[in-house]
Amino acid sequence: VIVSSSGCWSVAKPAIYTGVPRPNEMYDVIVTADVNLNVSNGSAGTPLPTVDAGLTATYWNGANPPGLPSGETKELFATAQGIIGVTLPQGYNDNVASASDTAAPPSGGGGGGSNPPPSGGTNNLAAQSLTTDSSNSTATFTFNSTFTLGGTVSVRFYKQDGAYLEGYGSVRYMHIAANGTATAANSFPDLQAGDVIWASVDADSSNGSSWTSEQFSGDDSKRHAETTYLDNYTAYVIPGEPPAPPPVIKPLDGMHSVTYPTLKNVITYTTVQVQVPVVIMKMVPLTPPPAVQKHEKLRTPPPGWDENGNYTGGQ
Repeated sequence: VIVSSSGCWSVAKPAIYTGVPRPNEMYDVIVTADVNLNVSNGSAGTPLPTVDAGLTATYWNGANPPGLPSGETKELFATAQGIIGVTLPQGYNDNVASASDTAAPPSGGGGGGSNPPPSGGTNNLAAQSLTTDSSNSTATFTFNSTFTLGGTVSVRFYKQDGAYLEGYGSVRYMHIAANGTATAANSFPDLQAGDVIWASVDADSSNGSSWTSEQFSGDDSKRHAETTYLDNYTAYVIPGEPPAPPPVIKPLDGMHSVTYPTLKNVITYTTVQVQVPVVIMKMVPLTPPPAVQKHEKLRTPPPGWDENGNYTGGQ
């Protein structure tokens, strides 16, 4: 059980991120796995723990071995006794963890939170706040340094998807002054109420399920380890009511009558205009040609021919 610098306690082993807002008073946080303490929400009471039905400890293998189960020492067996005042069945006493803290930090703009100065002392980078603007489309991440020299840091933004973190935007490298404070902004255009976003400095969760720490790159061209990396990242829950889930369509059992529409053939007429050539006959007056005047002329046949054109053989 760890506390993020945004003011949310988180369970992160091995790959589960569950944020719980911090109250404005001193408190203890108790986290259980497969164990129900049967205490009303928001009300103090004596725990009456029961093991969730159908679930067994990971090392039980479905059976209760003699003596202490493998991995459960006497110290672990007393863990539940020290946290909730009672012991649990064998194999479940290390399924309970707790942590304590003082009051939560005052809330900042856009529903976000700000954190006290980093607890890692000198040589430390710490997330201070993660907030969004009024439209919840841009997130601003503030962090500071207690290194006595300036240097370059890597800043990353994430959006939580179930138990995993999805990187948003590219890694940006920024310079921060000695004992300085810096801010970085990132666009989140599709955020809705209830969404959880994260920001980190020199901490990478590219695998989506765990954090990998990075050393501080100082202006002296050397790499410097931090005193702690538990405050290098922070989370923020978008305020408001989450959108309603889509309606659930439940299948119905039994027989049901179904009516189908009747299909009919429909004849559709369309008017089309086309050009058709038309032959028109018209009577016109006929003017006959002028009469040909003939002139007859008698000709004497040549020698050796008669008047009928017969050859006579004469000269």
